[in-house]
Amino acid sequence: MKNDRSVKSIRTLAMFTALSALCVFAGSMAHADMAEFYKGKRITLIISSRSGSSVDLVGRTVAPMLAKALDATVILKNMAAAGGMEGLNYVATTAKPDGLTIGMRDSASCYLNQLMKAPGAQWDIATLKYIANIQPSPMVLYVTPGGPIKTIEDLRKAKGLKFSSISPRGWMSSVITGTMELLGLDGKMVSGFKGSSASALAVSKGEAHASAVEGYTLQRYERKGQARPLLTTGAERDPAYPNLPAITEIVNAPKDSVALFMAGLPSGKLMFMPPGTADDKVAYLADVTWKIINGDEFKTEFMKRVGTNVWKKNVTGAEFAKLAKEMVARKTLGKEMLAILQKHRS
Repeated sequence: MKNDRSVKSIRTLAMFTALSALCVFAGSMAHADMAEFYKGKRITLIISSRSGSSVDLVGRTVAPMLAKALDATVILKNMAAAGGMEGLNYVATTAKPDGLTIGMRDSASCYLNQLMKAPGAQWDIATLKYIANIQPSPMVLYVTPGGPIKTIEDLRKAKGLKFSSISPRGWMSSVITGTMELLGLDGKMVSGFKGSSASALAVSKGEAHASAVEGYTLQRYERKGQARPLLTTGAERDPAYPNLPAITEIVNAPKDSVALFMAGLPSGKLMFMPPGTADDKVAYLADVTWKIINGDEFKTEFMKRVGTNVWKKNVTGAEFAKLAKEMVARKTLGKEMLAILQKHRS
């Protein structure tokens, strides 16, 4: 009886080993087929942002490395109209799902614009195919350098504040208005600036009192004398500014606070593909891209291009797809965020 059990165990183990080997072999064959498919192809990377923006800089960093890894040509195209919605709409509704079009945009705006029903938003984040979310980070609030506001207390006491922002219902506007709500600030958020650099320029000239941007981008603006960092809007201190307090150190808001959610939203440079793109193509590009963005060459070039000494954890496309579904499932979230945003915008 014991011998029979041993024989069965050995057979089961052998069968499991054979099946595992077959799966590995099939996966290797699928990757080989995809490698052959992309060899010599022309891929278009749609950047949903203006030239020189952080999204653009990351796109220009990853594109040549992706081209080399695929033995293909990667062409960049900036489609930044409507606060970046132009590019996302194109990928979601017009581009062919043939595996040769990739989009890139700041990840938070992808679901914020949809949740708050931004006019012109034509995509569904639940149907896009995701490759990776590169270097997600919260924002840091900054003010005019040399201006009267030097501390958070100065900010709270000020009257008639003007915050510069980009799209009316995008990431920057959500972070700013969520922060205004939490701190009880007197002022308005003004959207319509053509990118974070234009927003920062307005602050540096005193045309606006404050704005917000991710920490590694703010490091670049600070070196240019365009900004005085004041506060990290995330739940934890930003490694780019370890001496700045996080907003959770200043306000005592409940964990389910919508304003706290808005203020602390992290966002990365999201790479995605059109709905209907074949899963094997998405999986292959996700695998190739993951190796690139976690490699030393990309890390070095990224830090050089965006002008930072800080490196954070990347997020897989599968992880972001799960987050996207969770966002869509929160039926009242968009309405609650929109109420806060409308309260504080001009």
